[in-house]
Amino acid sequence: MPLVLAGGKGWLMEDFQKHLSALGIKERVVMTGYVTDDELIWLYRNCYANLYPSLFEGFGLPVLEGMQFGAPTITTTSSSVPEVAGNAAILLDPADVDAWAQAMLRLTANRNERDALSAAAIEQAGRFDWRVSATALLQLYDEALASPKRRVAQ
Repeated sequence: MPLVLAGGKGWLMEDFQKHLSALGIKERVVMTGYVTDDELIWLYRNCYANLYPSLFEGFGLPVLEGMQFGAPTITTTSSSVPEVAGNAAILLDPADVDAWAQAMLRLTANRNERDALSAAAIEQAGRFDWRVSATALLQLYDEALASPKRRVAQ
């Protein structure tokens, strides 16, 4: 099955095509370039697995984005991603190439695990709701405005 890389070229990708050729896998890698939102949703819903081996991540929105569409996810143990992914993803050291290969092979061989990850992904993504977050933030602001004000000694 092909490896599909969706999105534009990122940081340190100048010689990526040469690297793929040297590995002998260039024909098995599809680089889509930028995709529309609808195309990205289709990719998430139809991927065999969403692989996200990030070394540095802020919140982990790309992981959450794929999970909301049921993408079985293999992702990184770095940054905040484990908190976002919870128990609904396979978490791996982003530098452990062998572990990533083994996890991909495991999902290929075990349809039940893949299906369980897909269902868990949708459930986990449901814990991150913009309306709930916005309501909680507004409530926090209301509490801050209602609390007694400190007077600064002059």
